[in-house]
Amino acid sequence: MRMRYVRGLDDPEVLDPAIGGAKAAALAELRTAGFRVPEGYVLTTAVFDHAGGADRGPERFAAGNLPREVHEAVNALGTELGDARWAVRSSAVSEDLAGLSYAGQYESVLDVRGTEELFAAVETCFSSALSDRVAQYENAAGTDGTTGMALLVQRMISPTAAGVAFSMNPVTGDPGQTRINAVPGLGDRMASGTATPEEWVVDTTGATILSGDQGALENASAEMISGVVRRVSEHFDSPRDVEWAIDETGPWIVQARPITGLPEKTAPQEIPSGYWRKAHNKNHPLSPMQASLVVPAMNRTVTNMFDFTLTRGVEFTVIGGWLYSRHLPLTENDSTEQRVGKLVEAVRTDSATTVVERCYDQWLPNIERQLHQLREVDPAKLTDADLVSHLDTVHSARERALDIHFTANGAQMFLLGQLGTYCDELLNWDAHQVLMLLDGVPSKTTEPGEQLAELAGKAVEQPRLREVLTGSDTVDLEQLEREDAEFVDELNDFLLNYGQRTTSFDIDQPTLAERPNLVLSMLADHIDGRAGISGRPDTATEDDPDLEEQLRRRGTADQDRDALMSAVRRARWAYPVRDDTDFFRYSAEALVRYAVLEIGSRISARGVVGRRDDVFLLTRHEAVTALGGVQPERQLVEQRAAWLKRATAHPPFDSYGTPPDTGGGHSPTMHGLPSEVRQAVGGATWAWMAFSPGDSGGLSETTLVGVGASRGRYTGAVRVVTDESEFDRLRSGEVLVCKETTAQWALLFAKVGALVTDTGGLLSHPAIVAREYRVPAVVATGSATGVLRDGQLVTVDGGTGEVHLLTDDDPSGAERSAS
Repeated sequence: MRMRYVRGLDDPEVLDPAIGGAKAAALAELRTAGFRVPEGYVLTTAVFDHAGGADRGPERFAAGNLPREVHEAVNALGTELGDARWAVRSSAVSEDLAGLSYAGQYESVLDVRGTEELFAAVETCFSSALSDRVAQYENAAGTDGTTGMALLVQRMISPTAAGVAFSMNPVTGDPGQTRINAVPGLGDRMASGTATPEEWVVDTTGATILSGDQGALENASAEMISGVVRRVSEHFDSPRDVEWAIDETGPWIVQARPITGLPEKTAPQEIPSGYWRKAHNKNHPLSPMQASLVVPAMNRTVTNMFDFTLTRGVEFTVIGGWLYSRHLPLTENDSTEQRVGKLVEAVRTDSATTVVERCYDQWLPNIERQLHQLREVDPAKLTDADLVSHLDTVHSARERALDIHFTANGAQMFLLGQLGTYCDELLNWDAHQVLMLLDGVPSKTTEPGEQLAELAGKAVEQPRLREVLTGSDTVDLEQLEREDAEFVDELNDFLLNYGQRTTSFDIDQPTLAERPNLVLSMLADHIDGRAGISGRPDTATEDDPDLEEQLRRRGTADQDRDALMSAVRRARWAYPVRDDTDFFRYSAEALVRYAVLEIGSRISARGVVGRRDDVFLLTRHEAVTALGGVQPERQLVEQRAAWLKRATAHPPFDSYGTPPDTGGGHSPTMHGLPSEVRQAVGGATWAWMAFSPGDSGGLSETTLVGVGASRGRYTGAVRVVTDESEFDRLRSGEVLVCKETTAQWALLFAKVGALVTDTGGLLSHPAIVAREYRVPAVVATGSATGVLRDGQLVTVDGGTGEVHLLTDDDPSGAERSAS
């Protein structure tokens, strides 16, 4: 078929991206060169332009609004397609370029049959070029917007597997490795985030599966795909990111674009020996400054968290900008038998309780006093030498806070594990049921939300003050002070007490104290949506008559019943220690940030870097030596900025190295062991299993399945929050959907209706804080942020771990219950 608006994929004119778009042009070139590319057609850029292009609204692409000539062309193509299955995909002129991929920005429609479905697909794909998502992407990339859009219509195959392959390792820059992600069947589930792929590496030694074994590929098929991808890369003489599908006839290529964001020099990054897995709760690459400061500190302190386990500990490293960890093997001087002996002794002496007592009675009061004293120091008034000394002092305080956090957290987990073991033996309860005993137990991280709600309550009682806070998008602080100076004093106290903490894992992000307008925005939203959202949850009671009654009905011996109830009381007492210690840990992080920022201000004023915040692109050593007059390598900051952009653009691989043989991964059997040993080993195993990330249950047509982390059922509108910079987008009563939360996100929980996360487990931060606030929560869905959209109505069931996607026919409105 050849007409003004439609070309066959083999038409020479399609090789011109200005006519067929970049995606179609690359595939047409590959077909010409003999590669296996499914046959297809192209609706040229003239269709988009003639239908209104980027100058008019998306409604222009509806079938009834298309110009007559365009309508006739699409209709003719639909007739030509017949009843076969076709895929309709974007092929923008500015898409799939070496510096800009537009990956995931435009819509695709699969299984298109006949004329009516083709018209609908054309509307969907063209309209996506004018979406807010694309506009935000282009704004961030500094482009002028969509310059032209074609549509690629390709025959669909029925693959046994599909996915993406990189002709070189995009994270480490190793040209000797092909990295492959694969899922069984069609690859759209992986692109949308609804399926976790297999990860393969192919190098000179052959193909090795790294994670996610689903039977999608075998070694031979992975090597076959690698060979095709490498030939594609050689054809274009540049590294390629290739979408592929494989059926009984072999691999097919459905997209081939440059790997964006690669450094100018692609020398391979050395991967440390061992089996490394990406830190599941870190969703951004680390700045060089944070990596140089915090990773060594974590490695010096994190082993304390494993004092009450059968594991020696973990070690952290940074690969391609992302944080990874590996388990440390036991040694001859620290064997399994010795660990078991230590655990039995811990049960006999109740040493975990002693650790938590010391944390509350000594360690936290001491670190709080130290941080208060350090907060009185103004870095701007220090000499260069004293500023470096101050940075080292606050960094030491952060390391001490980390030490307290890991040590107390290990003891807390052991006490929770003892409770879990008792509940398993006496009640046959699973971890979810056990943790329901801890619903509503507050921690230090609930205080900011509580205080913000109290401030909102005071503003509600004063109409004029409420008007100033909610009358416009931006609040005039001077007007607010003229209206109520006492209220502003309380607001400043809030920022002093709760805003002087970092809000993410990286110190390159501002604290709440640096963003008072964000706090005011959140305060205004509290005022507007205060009804129905409680500030502080009810505190869990010390006694549980229902639990005691269950034990009596079961005929539990008095000794066992007393032991279980004692375990409940100790677990409730120790439960908040993780977030309590985190509060001071991130308070110390803020002081490190402020010291680093002052160094950034000074070296920026001296012309060493362009902007103050460029200091986070240097390591601690580089920044300090720059302060002393030793200039860093020319263009180092620009190279680091491009490196971070590359790391962000390319989601990291889940693992590196060969997984260790765990003997099937079975927990040690407890049957026949003495009671003390069962409590020791069983408690350690139970706690670690509960702490580990949960596995996603997947996605059906209307239900997203994860791990039920906090009981209750709630129906409300979705709000996807990608990171801490978007806190002000959340409105009262909405369902917060995010990848993961840290303890600092607790500020939001006083007003959310429910929580849904991509990652996490029963003892992850989002699960803990949700239970503190008694907010229904489902974690570890694997794909919530990719599947759900702002404003979409969902029902979150924290008991079953299900998120139900509601249709327009479902009743709207919010419902919430604690059942």
